[in-house]
Amino acid sequence: MLGFLKSFWFYIVGLILLWVFVYIQRNYAFVRVPEGIISMAPALESNKFYRFRQLKNPQELMYGDIVFVRFNRPSKREEYFSRVVGLEGDVVAISEGALIRNGLRVDEPYLSGPASPSAQSEWKKVVMAPLIVPKGCVFLLNDERSSWEDSRKFGSLDARMVCAYMRK
Repeated sequence: MLGFLKSFWFYIVGLILLWVFVYIQRNYAFVRVPEGIISMAPALESNKFYRFRQLKNPQELMYGDIVFVRFNRPSKREEYFSRVVGLEGDVVAISEGALIRNGLRVDEPYLSGPASPSAQSEWKKVVMAPLIVPKGCVFLLNDERSSWEDSRKFGSLDARMVCAYMRK
């Protein structure tokens, strides 16, 4: 009888551990930021792992979320990290380096301004005409604005292409 109870508890503990493993795998993505990626500095550091939440419904995304996007191209797979600054229906623009959403300047405390006076003057020259974010899309900007691998280059992104997100 004692052997049966011992086996039963090992079985129950095994089932619980299996359930926890499946839960974590279905709800989270542990993503390593590749060496040399500075687009989201200082929020994300190169060569570190971060826990992102799997995106099941694009309506879950909010302003300020850091997202992980993977493009599977015939020649290679590309991965991007960026920040959600516009949701469907928003009018997004950049004026003198500042994000303007729906006509209002957005406070972006996560940005670490340019390090040098010359970089500061270049930053102030960044301008983007107003753009309406289409239905089902998000507008992404990198925290390191000198990195153009964001919606300024490829436009609004279909929110279903976002693999995972993180709120900081």
